[in-house]
Amino acid sequence: MLDAEALSRLAHGRRSQQAELIAAVRSMTDGVEVDVLTSSAVLAELLDGKRDAGVWSALRRHQVARCEVDDDVATRAGHLLTEADMDSSNAVDAFVAVTAALRSPAIVVTGDVADLRALTADLPDVTVYSI
Repeated sequence: MLDAEALSRLAHGRRSQQAELIAAVRSMTDGVEVDVLTSSAVLAELLDGKRDAGVWSALRRHQVARCEVDDDVATRAGHLLTEADMDSSNAVDAFVAVTAALRSPAIVVTGDVADLRALTADLPDVTVYSI
């Protein structure tokens, strides 16, 4: 599961950063092919009308599937925010955490380790990995 920073690195990072991220994901999964996912809410953080093409290209090139935010995901994300004593400024991270939990076991790849670890503290089958 990619958060906004991880997806941004795939979309806009140097080729070496992109390759490093893909290699890290492969090593975390012992080389086993896994589905690479993100929450559709992550797109709201990245699509700004200026560099959208890079995001869409990265999604296609790396076959990143998007998981929609439905009422169940939104409700669970709200509960996670409350449990972690966070406000709605962390909503996208909460959507990522819930989406990962629904597909557990899962690994969340993020640049925002502290917030994602707080949100996944009670989700034992979700591991947070720092990029």
